[in-house]
Amino acid sequence: EIDTAALALLQAVFGSLDSLKLPVDLNQVAEYCGVAVRQGEFEDKTLEGALDRRTKTVFLSEAHAYERKTFALAHELGHFKLHDEVSTDVFTRRGIDTLLTRNTTDPREYEADLFAASLLMPEKLLRSLWTATGKDLDNLAKIFGVPTEVCHFRLTSLQLI
Repeated sequence: EIDTAALALLQAVFGSLDSLKLPVDLNQVAEYCGVAVRQGEFEDKTLEGALDRRTKTVFLSEAHAYERKTFALAHELGHFKLHDEVSTDVFTRRGIDTLLTRNTTDPREYEADLFAASLLMPEKLLRSLWTATGKDLDNLAKIFGVPTEVCHFRLTSLQLI
């Protein structure tokens, strides 16, 4: 189960969820996984991130906002942790704008999205803060340091909205 894998990784890196500071520090997660994170420019301006498993490196577009880079990194870490059957491919991540409506033939993309959302917004904390914020989607997205679309995707996947 993808949620369980994300939670296990968070606990391995940070210990108890009770001591987890938000937003989740993905640089610590990447370091724990032995993955280097590099920022730069892609020729294709629609790309936000890519994973090169061979060199254990995630490349992020420096042109995008912090929240978008965070999700792109979490998405690529999802591929790294879940899809080790692919040894040398470079995975690409094109914008989060279609996250809720994307129709992909590759289930690995949905799995990486779900892993990323779970990693950035652990269910226990999300449920608690969803109530505490009075179900304020924008405020919740700010607390977790993610784009609103990602927050909406996670809440939908947990059937909270």
